Amino acid sequence: MSSNTRPRMTRDVDSVEVIAKWIRRIGLPLAILAWTGVALLILWLAGHVLQSLLLLTVAALLAYALAPGVKLLERIMPRFLAILIVYLLILGALSALLYLIVSTAIAQFVAL
Repeated sequence: MSSNTRPRMTRDVDSVEVIAKWIRRIGLPLAILAWTGVALLILWLAGHVLQSLLLLTVAALLAYALAPGVKLLERIMPRFLAILIVYLLILGALSALLYLIVSTAIAQFVAL
């Protein structure tokens, strides 16, 4: 009976070695794939946070740039009206600048 058990143990040891070899072969690519997924998820979340921080920074710079004009107009009118007038002036100036740029680009494109 012990002679019959001996070859089975050898086969079991061989199959365990084969299984261990395949686990090593499959485990490393799966670990790399998993860590790549984690890194991409972190970068995706950081992109959303960065976009929000960038928007907040632009809003803070705009508020900082418009504050002197609002303070100047606030002396003679209510604060809400001063903010509204300053924003309308700035948006009007930006619209005029955008109109000039677009009309010039169209003229250059037609001439091309």
